[in-house]
Amino acid sequence: MDDDRQKQAYIIDIEGDQGLVEVERLKRQGFLLTKALPLLPEGFVSRRGPDVLSMRRGRVVDLASGAGEWCLRVAQKLGEGVEVIGVDLNQSAIDFCNDLAVANERNNLEFRNMNVLEPLAFDDESCDLVNARLIVGILPIESWPAFIAECYRILKPGGMLRLVESGPTTIDGCPIQHEMNAIVMRALYKAGKTFSEYEYGVASALNRMLRHSDFSQVEMASYILDYSKWAPLHEPLTQDFMLSVRMLKPFLLRFGGIDEAEYDRLYAGCVEENENPEYSAIWNMVAIQARKPAWYDK
Repeated sequence: MDDDRQKQAYIIDIEGDQGLVEVERLKRQGFLLTKALPLLPEGFVSRRGPDVLSMRRGRVVDLASGAGEWCLRVAQKLGEGVEVIGVDLNQSAIDFCNDLAVANERNNLEFRNMNVLEPLAFDDESCDLVNARLIVGILPIESWPAFIAECYRILKPGGMLRLVESGPTTIDGCPIQHEMNAIVMRALYKAGKTFSEYEYGVASALNRMLRHSDFSQVEMASYILDYSKWAPLHEPLTQDFMLSVRMLKPFLLRFGGIDEAEYDRLYAGCVEENENPEYSAIWNMVAIQARKPAWYDK
């Protein structure tokens, strides 16, 4: 891995006050994603058998848990017998989330500071579900095989892995946003975060990796988020997009091949296009789930 990739562990600066801003952004984004996607993988709580999670016991881990909204919902749904642990590198997020757990009186919810690029501080075969959403900005592409192997290590036989990543985004009649998206793709690719400089290529690559791994029952599902001007999601998702682009400015100036004047032109153009009454846009989310084989599969 070259020096640029080593230094750029997360594409958004989370030092100091920036960390708190990112927590707030992730909180709003997480709420939207949790509403749009099923809370848990298909078939997770309906399975029965040895070493398989029931509604009475187990451990769920969320990697790069952000503002903890998903973890809180899962802890509430599955009940006190299920331990839910969120993992994140942003200490501001960890502090916020542990306060969130206390405020909601969730004794089964905890957040820990860990780096998902390193071996996870969980015992072998100690987790029933490992979940991760939108970690394309964290993992270099060469780290994905080791990451998947680490998830496999900590899962119990019969346990499940779910990864959620962005698929293609379609925006009609917004040339400046297309230009900005192309720069983001180029920057992610140059920084070693995605497999293609033209599109988010992570979901298809993960599908291939999991099918060539020791995991079984690999399944994919696609979820469409309509954030056109007339849709309820328009305002929250365009606000999230603009805030993320603003926080990505140092990253885009470093890896995107643009200078500050060009960035400012594109940013102003995106703001203007968001107000177009004919604005039409779709965000495609892809969820991939797989299961660690158990003795009763053999």
